Amino acid sequence: MTLTYAARNHSFVLDAAKAERVLAGKRVIGGEEAGCFDLFPLRYDWACEKYGVMMSNHWEPEDIPMQKDVEQWQSEAVTANERWIIMMGIGYFSAAEGIVGDNVQHVVRDLVTAAELKLVLGRHAHEENIHADSLLYMISALGINPHECEAMFEQIPTIVRKNEFVTRHSMGLRRGLDLTRLENKQLLAKNLFVFGQCMEGTQFYGLFAMILSLKRQGKFKGIGEMFEYTLRDETNHIEIFRQLFLELLTENPEIGTPAFRAELVGTMREAVALEKEFIRDCLPVSTVGLSVGEAERYIDYIADCRLMGCGLPELNPGLTDPLPWLDESIRMRKEKNFFEGRVTDYQKIASFMSEIFKTEEADRKSAAGLWAESGAVVLPAMMVAAGVAAPALPPASGVVTYTIGSRQFYLDKGKAEAAFAAKRVVNGRETLTFNLLPLRYEWAYDLYKEMKAVNWGPMSADIRMHLDAAQWRAGALTESERGLVRLCLGWLARSPRLPGAGLQHIIRSLVTAPELKLVLGREPQDVNLRVEVLLYAVCMLEQNPHDCEALFAEAANLERREELLRKHGAGFSTEMDLTTVEGRRVFAHGVFLAGPCLKGMAFFPLHAAMMLLAPKCPGLVQMLSHILRDEASYGEVFTHLFMELMKENPELKEPGFFAELGAVMAEVVVVEKAFVQEHLTLADGEELAGLIDYLANCRLRACGLPPLNAAGTAPSLKLKERLHVRDASAITSRAVLTLSNDDDL
Repeated sequence: MTLTYAARNHSFVLDAAKAERVLAGKRVIGGEEAGCFDLFPLRYDWACEKYGVMMSNHWEPEDIPMQKDVEQWQSEAVTANERWIIMMGIGYFSAAEGIVGDNVQHVVRDLVTAAELKLVLGRHAHEENIHADSLLYMISALGINPHECEAMFEQIPTIVRKNEFVTRHSMGLRRGLDLTRLENKQLLAKNLFVFGQCMEGTQFYGLFAMILSLKRQGKFKGIGEMFEYTLRDETNHIEIFRQLFLELLTENPEIGTPAFRAELVGTMREAVALEKEFIRDCLPVSTVGLSVGEAERYIDYIADCRLMGCGLPELNPGLTDPLPWLDESIRMRKEKNFFEGRVTDYQKIASFMSEIFKTEEADRKSAAGLWAESGAVVLPAMMVAAGVAAPALPPASGVVTYTIGSRQFYLDKGKAEAAFAAKRVVNGRETLTFNLLPLRYEWAYDLYKEMKAVNWGPMSADIRMHLDAAQWRAGALTESERGLVRLCLGWLARSPRLPGAGLQHIIRSLVTAPELKLVLGREPQDVNLRVEVLLYAVCMLEQNPHDCEALFAEAANLERREELLRKHGAGFSTEMDLTTVEGRRVFAHGVFLAGPCLKGMAFFPLHAAMMLLAPKCPGLVQMLSHILRDEASYGEVFTHLFMELMKENPELKEPGFFAELGAVMAEVVVVEKAFVQEHLTLADGEELAGLIDYLANCRLRACGLPPLNAAGTAPSLKLKERLHVRDASAITSRAVLTLSNDDDL
C-alpha cells in the first residue's frame, strides 16, 4: 500500500507502512537511525525549510570585490585603530569558526537521529568552511600577516577566556555518548544553548557591530559585505540550535529542572560578562561610530532575546534595541546581493529544496510553556576580571612571502616554520585556521579547490530530467532498464548507510593538519546533494524511494559487505590510540578500506551499466556522473592520505601488512563480481568483470601496492570520463589552481 506525500507543487510516492514507521521513529536523540534518505514524512518541517533558505542564500567570498578595501588599507584614509579592529575580527573568527564547525560536524550532527536534522546540520557545517574561506581571502587581499592575528588571539586574555568558556561546555560530548542518562541529555542541551545562543548568538556580536559600523562609515565595504553575509548565516545557525534545543526539551521534559534552568541563565550571564570585558579591553569602539555603552547595551539586548527565545527569564527586562541599523543589516533581503549576474546561477543550483519549502509556512517551535516549573531563578555570582590592556604584538622574526595561485601571503618566518614542522596526518599539533599556511599537503588544498570550483546541484544548467520523465512515461525503457534505474535510485537512498559509509567521518576527526580537515569537511555538503538528487529523481520519475531502497538492499548482497567491514574494519574508531604502531596500522588499514576499496570500487559496475542508459535517461546519468566525480575526488584524498601515512610512519611498510591490504582488495573484487553475475544481466558480464579487475589494479598501484594477478580490461575513453577513473600515475598538481577560480586565495 502506498501514499502520496505532497510538498507544495511536488509529490512523492511512499510505502505507507514504511512511512508510518519512519515518522514514529523520528526523535532528536534516541530515534531510529533511519539514514539521510528517510526524509519523508517530515516531523521537523522547520529543518527542511531552513535548509532550503540556506541553500538559496549560498555565497562564495571570491564574488565580493576587495579592490577598494585594499586601496583604503594601503592609504592614510583609515586609522591604526580601524586596522586593529579588522585584524582582531580576522584573528578571532579564524579560530571561532573552526571551533563551531567541529562541534556541529563531530558532536551535534553525530548525536541527532532524524534525517532532516542531519540534513540542515550538514549545511551548517559547510557554511563554516565558507566563512573560513572568506577570512583567508581577507588576509591575502590586504596582505595581513596571519601570524600577527594569531598572536592577538593567543595573547589577549579576554579572547583566551571566551575560547575557554566555549570549549569547557563542549567537553564530554562525543559520538556514542549514552543519551539515555539524564546528565548526558542535559550536557547536549547545554551544548546547544552555549554554541547557539551564547557563542554564535551573543559573543560574536561585539566584533560584528564594530566591523559593520566601519562599513556604515564607508570603510572596508568588501569586508563589511562578507561579514553581513556571514552574519545572515549565523542568524540561521542560531535559529537551528534554538529549535533543536526546544525540540530536545519537549521530547525529554525531565531535562528542564529548576536547577538546570538556573544553570543556563547563569551561563548566559557569564557569556555576556566575557563579551563586555572583551569590548572594553580590546576594541576602540568610540573610534568607529559606537560608544562602549551602546555596544554593551546591545549585548544585553540580544542576550535577553536569546533567553526569551528559549523560554528563559531576561537578565535586563525592558531593554530596547540600541542599534536598529545593525539588525537591519542582519535581515538583509536576498534581492540585495553582490553576486551581480551569478546570483541566479547559485539559486538554480541549490533551489530544489527551497522550491518545495516556503519560509512563511514554517511551523516554528515556540518556547511558551516549555518550562513546567516557575519561580525565581538564582543566578550564580560572577567573577569579573579587571580590565587588561591589549598587549603589543611581538616583533616579527622575519617575514616571508608565500604564494598560492594568484594570491600572496606574508608570514612570520619562525612561526611558519614551526607550523609546517608540526603538521602530520595524525599525531600532529591541532592547529587553527591561520596555520593552514604554509601547506604541507598541497594536494589536499588543490583537491579542495577543485571540488569547490564545480558547484552543482540537481537543478544545475547541465541537468534536465524532463526528457527522462517523458521517456519513462512513454514506455521507452525496457523492464530490465527500469530495474537498473530503480537499483541506481536505491543506491542513492542506501549509500549513507552502506557498510563503511561512516569511515570518512571518523578519519576527519582523527587527522590533525588543517588542510586535511578542510577537504574532508566537504562530506556533509556532498551527502546533502545526494538527498536532493534522490528527491528530484524520484519526484520526476514518480518512483517510490522505499521500494527502490528495498530492491537495492536485496540485490546488493549487503550482508557480504557488512561481513567484509566487520572483518577488516575492526577496531577502527575515534577512540583509537594513534600513538602506538598498532593504532597507526589500524588507521592506515581503515584509510585504505574507505578509499581505494569502498569509494574506489563499490558498485562501479552498477554505475558503468547506468552509463549505457545515457540516451534514455540523460538527466539521471548526468547527476550520477557528478556524484562519481565527487567520489573520485575523495578516493584520491584517501589514496594520498595512505601514501603520506606510509611516508611519515615507515615502520608500517611491512610485507605482511601490504599482503593483508592486497587480500582485502581481492575480497572486494569477489563481492563486486558476484553482484554483476546476479543482478547486472543487462550489460556484458565479462566486460564488467574486466572493469572490476582493471579498477582494482589501478587503486592498488596508486597506493604503491602490487596489482592483482588478473590484468583486467580498461574501459573505453568515454566511459572512463563518465566514471571519472583517473590513471594510477595521475597526481593532482598545483596546476589545478590555474584552472579554477582561485581569487579567494
